[in-house]
Amino acid sequence: IEADPLSVDAYRGRIEAELLLNRYSDAVHDYTRVTAVVLPAHPDAADTILASYHARLAANPWNVPALTGASFAHWWFFDYAAALPLLDRLIVLRPFRVYGHLFRGSSRLFVGENVAGGEADIAHALLLAPFSRDVRFIVADAYTYAQPDPDRAFAQATLALQWGLDTPRVNAILAS
Repeated sequence: IEADPLSVDAYRGRIEAELLLNRYSDAVHDYTRVTAVVLPAHPDAADTILASYHARLAANPWNVPALTGASFAHWWFFDYAAALPLLDRLIVLRPFRVYGHLFRGSSRLFVGENVAGGEADIAHALLLAPFSRDVRFIVADAYTYAQPDPDRAFAQATLALQWGLDTPRVNAILAS
């Protein structure tokens, strides 16, 4: 990215690595940069990212990094329904990993069809990673924008902030 700040593949790769390291806030930050910096220069960047994942998953439908990156790309680009089957596959492969449960919960809340299931997924993610500021941030995001619950969102964002995640998005959640 330093060598080519407009490289779609560089951002896609770094975001995927951040997700695999459970650094969800960093992945959100990088997708924000894609939106602000890369998309104006490459208006087809979202399609390029999704096509890359489609090709990788066509070759291996159970590829964990590709499932992770593709599901997050769909989540970021507001296509929560498309993220759900990918997240279901991830949970089959990695039932004790937080990512699948957390983002399936968030996506379910955004879709609004299985709110109880989404809340259960989020509760499970919190059990898997109770002290993760990144998990608390995504939970706060879900309860701010998907299924508004200001008290829950504020409590989760406050923990993320207290645990060192002082980002514009966390502060925006707290402000709302």
